[in-house]
Amino acid sequence: MSGAEAATLPRGTRLGAWVIDRPLWPGRDGVLLARHATEEDRWAMIEAWPDAAFHRARHRRALTALRSLDHESVPQFLDSGSDHGMLWIASDPGDGELLADLLVVSPIDWRDACSIIVSVARALAAAHAAGISHRNVSAECIVVGADWSARLIGWDLAMDDEALGQAANPPFGPLQYVAPEVIARPLTHGPRADLYALGIVFYETLVGRSPFPAAAHGGDRPEAAARLLELKTRAEPLDLAAHAPPWIGQLVAKATHAQVEKRLPDMDAFLGWIEAASGSWGRMGARPSLPPASRQLAPALPALEPRLAGRSMAMPNREPIGPDPFWMLVAGVGGGIGGLLFTFVVVLVREFGVV
Repeated sequence: MSGAEAATLPRGTRLGAWVIDRPLWPGRDGVLLARHATEEDRWAMIEAWPDAAFHRARHRRALTALRSLDHESVPQFLDSGSDHGMLWIASDPGDGELLADLLVVSPIDWRDACSIIVSVARALAAAHAAGISHRNVSAECIVVGADWSARLIGWDLAMDDEALGQAANPPFGPLQYVAPEVIARPLTHGPRADLYALGIVFYETLVGRSPFPAAAHGGDRPEAAARLLELKTRAEPLDLAAHAPPWIGQLVAKATHAQVEKRLPDMDAFLGWIEAASGSWGRMGARPSLPPASRQLAPALPALEPRLAGRSMAMPNREPIGPDPFWMLVAGVGGGIGGLLFTFVVVLVREFGVV
């Protein structure tokens, strides 16, 4: 999120053609809701930074990314400028709540979690195809809509490979989402690190807490990073236990492998895996919209075999599904009738010599 100074902008402050109304999410500094000065039915999300050297780089990165991307899960760029000592970007406000705020209340049903994660993964796949890595994927940067779709915000750390290679000390987001190779070598923060961060978000969405909670309260950042690097490198694969079907656990483990070469190859592979199972988590029938009234887990699903670019990525074995009682009845009745007919034929042969 953006600089704290942005929260001091009072209601009615004008930034270009936009008039500040209020913070978009209470407690989240630097992200504001604004109305157009002459078109009362036009609204915008304003991200604002103090006009200082460090924040100019953030403003420039966000501006480059939003102007480059045209995707339904990425805010649509509207305007930008500099006023009142602030740099700002206006984009469409969309609708929804921050995933981080939702997880304060409870974990999210695994089917709705899939809807959220797929939206974000598609945004990241589009960014990676354009040569841009988000580098700040976290629950704080995901806005969840009433239909459980999502948008990815927080593009002020985004970089392409060229910009990353020229950065002396590139910043990155919250440590709990940062891949081990990035903690060790910040210049390696590319698409596979975004994939790792999304896997951590997936786990957090299903369980309701970070798998590395100490990272959020690590104190001095360099010391915390060193401790977390050792922890993440030595940690066992993330275990979702009963929070989701086994195939999701396998997917999260493959996305968050500590060794980058053993991780899924890219976001398209991640999407191929989860989209192959869309028949199980898609909105079939009525499920509660945001906020959900019930978060009961669905039973395990049948095994699936997604095919990605000609290579099979088999889902883990699932518990077999028991026979349907209706077809058991049909089979029983049919078997009984067949038995009676067979007996009748035998009697005819024995008594009357009928063949």
